[in-house]
Amino acid sequence: MGFRGDAVNLEQQLSKLIEYQNLLLEQKKLEQLANELKEQAQNDAIRDQLLAKSTELSENVTKSEALARERKRLLEEQQLVAKRYEQDQTRLRATAVSRDAIALQHEIDTLEKRAVVLSEEFEGLEEEIASQNEIHHQIEREREQLERELELSREAIRLQLDELRVTYAKNKDLLAQLKPQFEASLLSQFERLFARGVAIGMLRKSMCGACNMTLTSTAINSLLSQPKDALLHCPECGAILVRE
Repeated sequence: MGFRGDAVNLEQQLSKLIEYQNLLLEQKKLEQLANELKEQAQNDAIRDQLLAKSTELSENVTKSEALARERKRLLEEQQLVAKRYEQDQTRLRATAVSRDAIALQHEIDTLEKRAVVLSEEFEGLEEEIASQNEIHHQIEREREQLERELELSREAIRLQLDELRVTYAKNKDLLAQLKPQFEASLLSQFERLFARGVAIGMLRKSMCGACNMTLTSTAINSLLSQPKDALLHCPECGAILVRE
């Protein structure tokens, strides 16, 4: 059913209807942006980096624990070698049997060699542990930095969402104020058309401002021949057209 009324009233209604549509379109954009921001907060690249860094730290801890166990083993073996060395030295000084003395001396020589090997292994292990500790601290620093960056990123998203909510609420109030001002039949047409896409646009020369299609001269002549108080529709998309 078409909308007809006096030309001045129709012009005012259509002007407000374009404003109404712009607000509705902006609301859709705000909703889309809000959804994108929420998704970004859940799948932030920094969050993935932080997860990877936490995994790296866990692996580093496991390696450090293995090195600590190896260090403990070496210390215990060094103590055992030192103890046996002292015992053999005591026995060597006490024995008067040549054969026993030779055997003890051979064992002492073997223990001395083992002590040197253990000392070298321990020194190398200490260097590896020191390096591993530095790596551990570096990973922790990097993780803490990522945590700060993640919090800043999420805080920025929260602020943006707050701004979107404020704008959305203002638009909602404006829409509520505008809606009662429209004729029921005009609003009904608009809502039906808007459910499919852009519902109203300016007729600029030969172009429809709703679908951006260039209309034929025949279509333009037909539209312009309509009375001033007649509601125009684009022959291409069906949207309401507003004369410039």
